[in-house]
Amino acid sequence: MTPMRDERAQAMATVCALIDEIDHGSDESVAATVDRLTAPEHAALLRAVVDELLQLSAAAVHAIAGEPGPDATYMLDLCDAEGVPTDIDRVDPPQRAVIRALLARLAGHEDDVAAQLDMALATADRKDAADVLSTALVWAMDTLSRNDSW
Repeated sequence: MTPMRDERAQAMATVCALIDEIDHGSDESVAATVDRLTAPEHAALLRAVVDELLQLSAAAVHAIAGEPGPDATYMLDLCDAEGVPTDIDRVDPPQRAVIRALLARLAGHEDDVAAQLDMALATADRKDAADVLSTALVWAMDTLSRNDSW
């Protein structure tokens, strides 16, 4: 296998294991996996895992809404912790970048996905990295659960 294929296979296996831990494991096992993935020595794997989660989310959205046409537009309703709509400029930079990465993935702008993932994770401390991972994981699980064909 090529290094890129190896990395993707490892990311996919990690995503499957993480989802299985969430479904059948303990909070401690999930926390341990998140802690391991956000360690500096696993930065490349974390990026690949977040990218894989965004791919799952985009695929599920496309399956639900249909494949996009050339002029497709996607929007996210952003709300704060209390459910009040908020502006994207009020979102912390790593979270804002992962939101933009998802929108870029939905629109098929792969160069923008890569740039946004770099921004989301390049300067993120472990807490921010865990937030980015958690956000991508929640989106993937939510969109997959809304799609009966999965």
